[in-house]
Amino acid sequence: MKVYADGERREHVVIRNVYLGTYAERVVLENKCEALVEMRVVYDGDSTNIFYLTEGLETVGFTMRRDPAFSFYRCVTEMLQAVTKAGEYLVSEEELVFDPEFMYVNPETGKIRLMYIPGNGDDISIREAIIDLADLWLAGGNLTEQEMESIIAYKKDIFYKDYGIRELTRITEDASRALFAAGTGEAGLTENGNCGESDRDEEAGPDAELLRGGECLKLRNSVGHKIMDFLSELVS
Repeated sequence: MKVYADGERREHVVIRNVYLGTYAERVVLENKCEALVEMRVVYDGDSTNIFYLTEGLETVGFTMRRDPAFSFYRCVTEMLQAVTKAGEYLVSEEELVFDPEFMYVNPETGKIRLMYIPGNGDDISIREAIIDLADLWLAGGNLTEQEMESIIAYKKDIFYKDYGIRELTRITEDASRALFAAGTGEAGLTENGNCGESDRDEEAGPDAELLRGGECLKLRNSVGHKIMDFLSELVS
């Protein structure tokens, strides 16, 4: 479906029949948070529909398959930064979507933008979303053995402890720097949280498939199912 706003054709995802409280309506209508996907509200009788303008953006799932330089730690760092910025607008984690097929990346800047669903109340935390993302990255291949071992160790580190945003950011930066220092080519994080260059010439060792198969769990689909129940249309 195409939306025409001010004569411009835009691609969008739409959620219908959303209840907007006073503050949520301000967040949507006056959206100035760069961490959130741009939104429009259309009132249709008694129903309120939110349109998410995704033109020019790519999903995280697509970007990770398309761009080898978009590394796991870079993705996690951008997610954490987006959640932090959204929090400054009093948007809780539960109201954000962490499914890789509904998180969006600006291909020019590498910045992640998240879908905000007022009152979503999902029970998945950013920590749990990162664990799922680690499984997805490991299952996707195109990693060296050292990269896989790093991500597996990182996943185990955060799996059993209920870390908050600040701790997750620190652990992510430490893991990325350690991997970069090991010379694997995985993009390392600089002091300001940006990512360095990536070089993936090194191939995974013969035990890579065994390592991956032993550690990867099936990607949790609770968020995906919930979003598919919520979303009525997805435009390509």
